[in-house]
Amino acid sequence: MVYGGVSIVGSYHVENQDSFFVQSLDDGYVLALSDGLGSCTSSKIGSAAICHIVVEEAAKCHCQIDDTDLFLHSVYLKWIKYVYDNGYFADECAATAVFAVCNNHTVWAFRLGDSYMGIKADGKVHALYDPKEDCYPNETDCLYDIFQLDLWQIMKIEYDSLEGIIACSDGVSFANEEKVLSEVIEELCWEYSGQEKELIEADMKRWLPSMEGHDDRTIVFLLSKEKVYGRK
Repeated sequence: MVYGGVSIVGSYHVENQDSFFVQSLDDGYVLALSDGLGSCTSSKIGSAAICHIVVEEAAKCHCQIDDTDLFLHSVYLKWIKYVYDNGYFADECAATAVFAVCNNHTVWAFRLGDSYMGIKADGKVHALYDPKEDCYPNETDCLYDIFQLDLWQIMKIEYDSLEGIIACSDGVSFANEEKVLSEVIEELCWEYSGQEKELIEADMKRWLPSMEGHDDRTIVFLLSKEKVYGRK
């Protein structure tokens, strides 16, 4: 698999509050993306912390999650401990989270908030996204001072062939509909699979700044080294 990511700061603040981490481990891969809430003074602290903690927890369980609820709870407890141990409060560090842990036959995917992820496996795209059905467009769920399992979207995908995983912060603005997002993920997997990391990132840096909006923009990828054919 080829993996990497691109993140650019938005136009309405100085610091990029998005964070991401994607890495190969001994037993698989982990991809994590977090968007710090712009209204929170230290959201970069919260977004960076959750990405690193997800990687640590994935390594600890050898990319095999037997209990998704327990895994999430452990990630959250380490996040809130990190926040308080470093002299912050949760409401200063609020951030969204979307991440995936995979081994050679299973992907476990998790989403909280309005970042989104697409997983293409065995020719089918699985989308995790926030339809914004019960809140205003500028509202979102996030890591806070209380762990709320019911706010998380959790998905387990068993596969024979993993073509790719792509995650984006909400600053990478496509239409917020499952059909459209699935088509975008399908197109990106087709376009970039089989390419070198440096070429993928260079092309993303070319088109990412031209998207509409003022928020930070981050896209993270884990893609097959082999070219994916057969777009729908």
